[in-house]
Amino acid sequence: MSKLSKQILTIAIALLAFGCSKTKTPDETSFAISGTIQGADSPYIILSEIGKTGFTPADTIALDKKGNFSHLVKMSEPTLYSLSYKDDYITLCPKVKEQIQIKSTAADFSGSYSISGSAESELLKQMNNHTSQIRQTLKAMSDYLKVNNIDNLDSVKHVFLQRLNEIHAQEVAYSEDFIRKHSGSLTTLIALYRTFEGRPLFDYRSDLSMYKEVLEGLNKTLPNNQHTLILKNFIEQKQQQQNEHLAQQE
Repeated sequence: MSKLSKQILTIAIALLAFGCSKTKTPDETSFAISGTIQGADSPYIILSEIGKTGFTPADTIALDKKGNFSHLVKMSEPTLYSLSYKDDYITLCPKVKEQIQIKSTAADFSGSYSISGSAESELLKQMNNHTSQIRQTLKAMSDYLKVNNIDNLDSVKHVFLQRLNEIHAQEVAYSEDFIRKHSGSLTTLIALYRTFEGRPLFDYRSDLSMYKEVLEGLNKTLPNNQHTLILKNFIEQKQQQQNEHLAQQE
């Protein structure tokens, strides 16, 4: 092989490698996701769709030796995703054509991540930050009792219960405000299903009106979306159960 032929072959291989290493530009049926997880010792992360059957793995995304990743994701309709690194995960609400960039650390994947390129995923990041702050407050309250070895818990019980009730009310108000500000967004489902001390903030038995408010917004923007239909069916079932219960009491 001549020297010129070798040079041409070398250039061709380099161009091919460059083309394969780049993530394709997303179109009307996809979005792109890329970023870095510092200190990663796992060779992959998992993208799962959050749908009617729960978490369904959609893609296994490879990480290189430096924790970098880049992937194009096909999406048939607007939906929610979880992106998992080992046992930790973050929630995404992408739109087609978006090019989402994520940076985080392996030591605290969900607590240290930053995200750009997806407005609704950024909203979920803000909610995640808020939730983390509340968890830290609750942990500090619990640790106070343990560290100070308080013998007579009754002496402080009413103070802690009062503070818990105050935080609970603030969390309900936060979610209600989020739902009303972002009506019609799938992110309102995340706000609707938030929990406090292991219990739903909105219990359908007493707060079905909030479920209906979320549905009203989604019916305007995504009437045929699977998430809208799931919520609609849920509300109809619970409403029927409530009506049957009332009828039995008459």
